[in-house]
Amino acid sequence: LVGWAGGAAMGGLLALLVGLPTLRLRLDFLAIATIGVAAILRTIAASADHFANRGRGLNGMHNLFYDSVSRADYKWVQLAISIVMIILVYLLVRAATASPWGRVLRAIRDNEATAQAAGKVTVPYRMQAFVLGGAIMGLAGAMYAHRIGSISPEAFSDLFGTFLPWTMLIVGGAGNH
Repeated sequence: LVGWAGGAAMGGLLALLVGLPTLRLRLDFLAIATIGVAAILRTIAASADHFANRGRGLNGMHNLFYDSVSRADYKWVQLAISIVMIILVYLLVRAATASPWGRVLRAIRDNEATAQAAGKVTVPYRMQAFVLGGAIMGLAGAMYAHRIGSISPEAFSDLFGTFLPWTMLIVGGAGNH
């Protein structure tokens, strides 16, 4: 659980660091910049000795409640943990988007110029949403790493780590929980 919280915190911090120089970009340019940063970070992780153990990755991560159940039943424990976490994140996101903060984000998504004309400074709101998304992705990455017991830069190819999530976003629709 500490690793999951750390993954969420680091995901949010990394989103903040990436968002500072790139978040003023619009639409496709923001997407291209974030994809480029992801490729750069993946290359650094694959080549730096002391960053992520190069291609060998980080191994030996313990699974949550692994010692409490039999190996045959552990897949059901993982499924239950995943379902509980998905429900918790869904409720968090739903509560956030139903709040006044979420209404401002919807206004920015629908028409940023109109939100600015209404007196909202949109860049801080976009940064907050970007950091929240980064924290959720960090949590998901930590859960994934603990599920498989290791993580390496090669596990996240351009297809799996970048284009598949973008495709899911496009198919699911912007603003759809």
